[in-house]
Amino acid sequence: MKKTLLFIILLNVACGQLQSQCLSGNCKDGVGTMNFGTNEIYTGNFIESKRSGKGLMTYSSGKKYDGQWKNDKKDGYGVESYKDGGIYTGEWKNNVAEGKGKMNYPSGNKYDGEWKNDLKNGMGILLYASGATYEGEWRNDMFEGNGKMTYKDGGVYEGEWKNDLAEGNGKMTYPSGSKYEGKWKNDKRDGKGVLNYKDGGVYNGEFKNDLAEGNGTMIWASGSKYEGQWKNDLKEGNGVMNYSDRSISKGKWTNDELVDGYYTDEKGKREKIKKSFNTIATNANTTVGGIQYSNADMSAFNSNQSGLLGTFIVYSDAEQFSKPYPYFFQIYGPGNINEQALFAKLSQQCNSYYKYSKYSWRPGQSQSTITKGWDLRSYTTKGNYTVSGDPY
Repeated sequence: MKKTLLFIILLNVACGQLQSQCLSGNCKDGVGTMNFGTNEIYTGNFIESKRSGKGLMTYSSGKKYDGQWKNDKKDGYGVESYKDGGIYTGEWKNNVAEGKGKMNYPSGNKYDGEWKNDLKNGMGILLYASGATYEGEWRNDMFEGNGKMTYKDGGVYEGEWKNDLAEGNGKMTYPSGSKYEGKWKNDKRDGKGVLNYKDGGVYNGEFKNDLAEGNGTMIWASGSKYEGQWKNDLKEGNGVMNYSDRSISKGKWTNDELVDGYYTDEKGKREKIKKSFNTIATNANTTVGGIQYSNADMSAFNSNQSGLLGTFIVYSDAEQFSKPYPYFFQIYGPGNINEQALFAKLSQQCNSYYKYSKYSWRPGQSQSTITKGWDLRSYTTKGNYTVSGDPY
C-alpha cells in the first residue's frame, strides 16, 4: 500500500514537471517563456521560479493578461482581454481586479471606476450603449448608495439606490418635464413625496407603488384643490374638493367621485349627495338582450365570462361636476349582437340614473385599453365629450 502511494506521488510530480516547461530564457530568476500546460503560456519576468514583474499570459480559453505580477498572481497595473471581446484595464491585487479600472463590455457598455474582488465597488460611472448613464456608488456590481441615473429618454433620477433599484430619498425629472421628490421603494414612488406636473399642478402627499395612495393634497393648474384620501391615483375615502369656480364637494369619495356627502355650488346652495354604483348593473352580471354586462368594479366580474364586445362609457354632466366624468362598463356577449340596439338599451337604463349624460360605445375595446396611458383627470370643455389628456 505504501509503495503504491509513493508511486502515485512520484507520478504526479513527474507529470507536473512535464506540463510546466521553460520553453526559452531564464524561467527561474530572469526573463523567460514558460508553458504551464494545455498551451497556457507566460512570457515575462520570473523571481524564484514565480511570475513576478512584467509579463504576458495567454490562456487556453482565449483570455490574455498583459501587466504586473507578484508571486505568481496578477498584482499591479494590467490589461486583460476576453474571448467575447471584453477588456479590463486597471489595477489588480491578489489575482482579481481591485482599485481603479475601466471595463469595456461586449455589449458596448463602458464602466470607469473602483473595483474590489473582481466586482464594481465604490464610486464609478457606467455608460450604456443605449445612451443612458449611471454615476455614483456601487456595491458588488450593483447600484447601492447615492447615484445619478440619466435615462436614454432624457429622464433623470438622483438619490439613493439599493440592489440596482431606486430606494430611499430621491428626485426624478421625467421627460415630460414633471418632477418628483420624495421616498422610493423598488424603483417606484412609495411613501411621502411631492409631484410637480408639467402643467403646473402639484400633488403633495403619500404614494404607494408609484401611485397617489393615502393622505394627500392635489392642486390643479386651474386652481381646483382636493385634500383628503387617495387610492390608485384616484380620490378614495374622505376628502374635500374646492373647485376653481368656488364650488365645493365634501364627503366620501369612491373611484374619484363623491358618493356620500354634500355639494355646495358657487352661490352657496347646498345639496346632499348619495349614490350607489350598482344602480345600472343591479348585480354583478345582468343579461340584457342576450348579452351580459357588469359595472366597472373589476372584482365583481364573473371569471367565466368570455366574448368582450367592448366598453360602454357614460360621460356624466350632472350639476355637481364642473367637467364631464366617465364611467366604464365592460360588455360581454355573442359576436352577432346588434350594437345599435345594445347602445340604445344601455343608454335608456343610464337615463334612469344619470339625469344629464352623454354616451360613447367602443366596440372590441376593454376599459384598460381605452384608459391605458391617459390621465383621465383632464378633459376638454363641456359639450365635447371626448376623453382627452396627456399620456403618463
